[in-house]
Amino acid sequence: MVEKKALLIWPPILTSNTLPLSIPYLNSYLRSHGCPAVPVFDMNLAYLKTIQPHWSLYALLLQASKSLRGKGRTESRVYRFLNENVFVLLERMEVEGKKSIPWSLQAILAARQAGKYAEEKKKVAALLQGVGRVEGLSLVGLSVIYPEQLFFAILIADELKKMFPGVRLVAGGAQISKHIDCLKTDKEMAAFFDYLVIEDGEEPFRALLDTLDSGDVSNIPNLYVRTPQGTFESTGKTFLLHPNDYGVPDFSGFDLDGYQEYFPIMASRGCPWSKCAFCSFCLKDRQFYLAGVDRVVDVMRGMGRRYGASNFYFMDDALPTAFMRGLAQVLTQRNAPVTWTTGIILGLDFADPEFCQLIKKSGLSLVSFGLESVSPRVLRLMNKYHQNLGEAELLRILRTVKEAGIMVAVSVFFGFPTETVKEAGATVDFLERHIGLFDVIKVQPFCLEDGTMITQEPQRFGIEKIHLEDKNVGRRLGYRFDAKEGMPQAEAARFADFALRRLMRTYRAHKNKKIVPDSH
Repeated sequence: MVEKKALLIWPPILTSNTLPLSIPYLNSYLRSHGCPAVPVFDMNLAYLKTIQPHWSLYALLLQASKSLRGKGRTESRVYRFLNENVFVLLERMEVEGKKSIPWSLQAILAARQAGKYAEEKKKVAALLQGVGRVEGLSLVGLSVIYPEQLFFAILIADELKKMFPGVRLVAGGAQISKHIDCLKTDKEMAAFFDYLVIEDGEEPFRALLDTLDSGDVSNIPNLYVRTPQGTFESTGKTFLLHPNDYGVPDFSGFDLDGYQEYFPIMASRGCPWSKCAFCSFCLKDRQFYLAGVDRVVDVMRGMGRRYGASNFYFMDDALPTAFMRGLAQVLTQRNAPVTWTTGIILGLDFADPEFCQLIKKSGLSLVSFGLESVSPRVLRLMNKYHQNLGEAELLRILRTVKEAGIMVAVSVFFGFPTETVKEAGATVDFLERHIGLFDVIKVQPFCLEDGTMITQEPQRFGIEKIHLEDKNVGRRLGYRFDAKEGMPQAEAARFADFALRRLMRTYRAHKNKKIVPDSH
């Protein structure tokens, strides 16, 4: 009798900017619960290697920059030059790979039947040839974190069902959780996937492995099961993995040399503010869970021992300042030779020079935050944490962070309901006047997503109609909407392009700055 086997696939995201955490955390969880790790196929890196000559040049520059990092002054200058060009090639690769990918949910779900994606289908089929030689493949899990991965997941599922007619396919990840209300009734998803998993997928996948023989999935948490009618129904059971239980990620199956040198890590679940009107956290009644500092440091040390990791990227929505202080104190006390980056919530704690110097001393190299706008009215409507900060306080925070030697990445978006061209222009003016305070600026049009305060109370935000049948705006798969005033969505998209070009002109006088459209 052939042994039943499972496989995990990381679909193409068309960037090797950072390693994923979803599959590594899942395999870590399986190991900690007495299960062998499941083999992984990193289809993202395999797909990137088909984009030539960009990949070969990128890989060469990436390895050269890694070898020079942290060396002498001359080497550091060469490293900075190479690293800048690594990012340039990475962006070109992303553009090359994404230029034909659909960005509406409807177009993604219909991609399998659309003739214009023949090249992508051909590449997917070729890359899966090795999988086709696996005997006894019974369960395949696809991690779908980004919109482009949903597109590729459908192409992959189509091919796998041809190769293994009896295989059970399960898709989980952020895009499945975010769009479950649409996906659970979609015939295209039901044509290929047997299960959908929302929220934490570690225990659901472990339980699915246990049911390869029995087939009884009725008690598996966070699981949607395909019905004979071609829809998905929830089992009604739930599971949540506390951040204190996150283990050392298992990156087996991922070629670490093909990715940027920062290792991803998480210390929390949710957002410590979770009240922004445009964010789904505010309606999920979802608590903020935070791991202990010692536990996080132990995981960092474990990654150091196993992978030689010393550069860490916290993928959390934002780390609380109290946690950052505690982490910095422990890292400093242990004299840990690490660097780390994180998202933050903009507050007056960062106007304290002593605090900024402490976190810098511990190895913090960059903080990122969502500025979104500088209009007091728009910020109040958004209910941003920093809505009551004046421009003078904002500048004091930014200058204190920069004076401590910490880089700053900021994101803004244009076209929030009722935002005017004048208000959006004020944000661009602010960024341009103070561009020396920012190392990275991310620009995108506003996207209206599911499960937000805006979708619940559209009238309060000046919205006359949300086109719920038309979830197709932008790379975040948001809804079209009509507002009674302010910039229409098409105008906001044009304004974002204008802002990007204008900031890029200013950028040329500040060579170490990076102005990019925000894809995610």
